[in-house]
Amino acid sequence: MKYFTSSTYQLKIYNKGVGRIVTPEFLDNLGNGLLGSNPSKNTVLHLVSKIGNVASVEYILAKDPSQINCLNSDMETPAYVAAREGREDILRFMINYLKKENKDIESIFTRSIDGQSALHIAIQKHHLEVVFLLIKKIPKLANRINESKESPLYLAAEEGYFGVVELMLKKCGEISFEGSNGKTALHAAAISNSAGMFELSQFYINYDILNA
Repeated sequence: MKYFTSSTYQLKIYNKGVGRIVTPEFLDNLGNGLLGSNPSKNTVLHLVSKIGNVASVEYILAKDPSQINCLNSDMETPAYVAAREGREDILRFMINYLKKENKDIESIFTRSIDGQSALHIAIQKHHLEVVFLLIKKIPKLANRINESKESPLYLAAEEGYFGVVELMLKKCGEISFEGSNGKTALHAAAISNSAGMFELSQFYINYDILNA
């Protein structure tokens, strides 16, 4: 088991963009009671997924792998928090870790209370590095529909993110165009004047023909 205490693998937390080196004992103390009574039910892994670094995440998972599945009071896993906060480096590590452990990745990256996935929230928060990473590494997230009946493709088209739309169409196979209030990604692309409107419409027509 590898604990990073050397200067090569410094454990850090960030406050207003400034990194602060912390000791393993500091993270251990957080887990041994300092966070125990917090109403948000965040674990140490939730915390470092938001303000820590990859070494901190790896340290915590080496000591307590179960934290990868823990939910806070908003029914969010640490992976979902990392996506919401735009922590591409931490998400990349978590994805590799989960694949090695043969975990149910799609569920861990989805908020069960409303079906909102890490891909949904990354698009909504405009964290494009995270969006591209999730599409490439967990393409099945593109077919998760949230409580508002919105697919990630719909949200990307609504934002006018043509590069995201294009990558989803190429990488995600059969993909949902579903949007809220009976709309589809085509409606969203038209409203946002997306440059990807033509390609999106052609894909939709071809998909409809093949599945008629």
